[in-house]
Amino acid sequence: MAGKTADKRAFFESKSTGGYVARMPRTPKSAGPKPPNPLGERVRELREARGWSQSELGERAGLSQVHVSYIETGKRLGLAHETVSALADALGVSIDELEGNTPPMDPELARFLSSDLRPADITPEEIERLARARVIVGPRATAQTYAALLSVLRSIR
Repeated sequence: MAGKTADKRAFFESKSTGGYVARMPRTPKSAGPKPPNPLGERVRELREARGWSQSELGERAGLSQVHVSYIETGKRLGLAHETVSALADALGVSIDELEGNTPPMDPELARFLSSDLRPADITPEEIERLARARVIVGPRATAQTYAALLSVLRSIR
């Protein structure tokens, strides 16, 4: 019984006044390893590959910079489909690729897509066809290669 009384006193005792006040027990800030956040890591990877700030991605996706930050750091999990779709559209990738279900985009294709193109300038189908064309153009494709490929794809429609 004496142990319980000592525990209660430690919980309620205030060192500064010597009296008793209700005080919540302290919990450590890092209560364990952070859960994996593959979507947030992928968003950051794709954003940085395009040379965009969180604010710029947020503007393109219709989100605030803080929301993008929370997504990338894992403070915001369980995103709505509309949010994931807006991020995928802004980054010029499919939802599957954003979620890591397909191979990552060629950095040169990402550079080409982030140049002067806006989401309205290129369709998701064209982006997908360009991504699949990497097999044809090989690993040394440049942004100019993808620009030429886009012209060819559009001319054979």
